[in-house]
Amino acid sequence: MKIKKKRRVNIVLDMTPMVDIAFLLLIFYMATTQFKPPEKKEVSLPSSGSQINLPERNVFMITVPPEDSVFIDYVSKRKVTLEDGTVTERTFRNITAIPFEEVTSTGKAVQNMRAIELRNVNDLYPGEANKEIRNSAKKDVLESLVVVKGDKEVEYGIMEQLMNSLRDEGINSFQVITELEQEE
Repeated sequence: MKIKKKRRVNIVLDMTPMVDIAFLLLIFYMATTQFKPPEKKEVSLPSSGSQINLPERNVFMITVPPEDSVFIDYVSKRKVTLEDGTVTERTFRNITAIPFEEVTSTGKAVQNMRAIELRNVNDLYPGEANKEIRNSAKKDVLESLVVVKGDKEVEYGIMEQLMNSLRDEGINSFQVITELEQEE
């Protein structure tokens, strides 16, 4: 007796919808993730036992790597009205590099960046109708925090010159970023 083989039914799975969903999820996560802005130079921070949180915007970040230059980075976020009338938040970034030989001009550079930001605010919010927003944005720039992020290997003289430069330009209040010590 001859055994009849049963015909196998081919099952076809259409993978297109699953691939579409995977790409949509990937795009969603890429669009909604906020990445840390890239640093000009990597800095190994000294350790400390205290901690305060820094604001995400309106901060003059002075980065002092162990060699080369001092970097001043200012990031601000402002609401901007587009031509079609929609309001969106834009990020503005200004970076300046100062060689170690000219570190005594750091305070002047911070004040110059502050003046540039004030002019940008005037240009961004012109007219009498924007007076309240303009004054609020100017206040944010004038009250912006100055933060020094110095490498633990930087010579004491460089940091002293930097702090004296800030003080000479009337910047008497600034924060020094450190790494939080881990309790064991």
